[in-house]
Amino acid sequence: MEASLGVGAVVLGYLLGSLPGALIVGKLRGVNPRTVGTGNPGAANVYRKLGRGWGILVGCWDAVKGILPVWIARALGVGPWWAAAAAAAAVAGHNWPLFFHFRGGKGVATTLGAALALDPLAFAIAFSAFAGVFILLALTPAAPLKVPWGAGAFSVAFLILEALTGGSALLFAVAAPTMMLAAQRHAIRRSFAAVRQRRRERRE
Repeated sequence: MEASLGVGAVVLGYLLGSLPGALIVGKLRGVNPRTVGTGNPGAANVYRKLGRGWGILVGCWDAVKGILPVWIARALGVGPWWAAAAAAAAVAGHNWPLFFHFRGGKGVATTLGAALALDPLAFAIAFSAFAGVFILLALTPAAPLKVPWGAGAFSVAFLILEALTGGSALLFAVAAPTMMLAAQRHAIRRSFAAVRQRRRERRE
């Protein structure tokens, strides 16, 4: 019985993740986030192109998509590993959404929301690493890398904390960063290229 409920929680997590706020808001506003700005259907691109309010709304929704599967799994009474699997499924759904041709965002906000629901204390500590790296890079020529490197710092910190404590969120702590990296690999390459270009221009 628990296995059936657990699988149901995982499937529901993926389906929730497959509802990208950026694309829904874009349809309402007549703008396709994939064809403007960075082309990424995420909160940051919506923030730049449609305004602060819409960007915050999308970011909150993407985070909630990570929180809800954890709450649902717990409400169903399944074990904590199932909750972690449902959270990871939400990130997978955000990155590769069923309803939008498997072309989604990068999963940062959804990962943060899921981590908060799974282990609030570990989240708080890891988020300080994210904020520190984000702010530090924002003040340097490497500013285009602030989000992926901030997410990387968060992921490493969260993974270490879960490994040290033997937390049930360890499954999520391994799976989510892997999916974020897979979704961001092209953006990271472009960001590195932009940083190198800035350095060349400064030398000239």
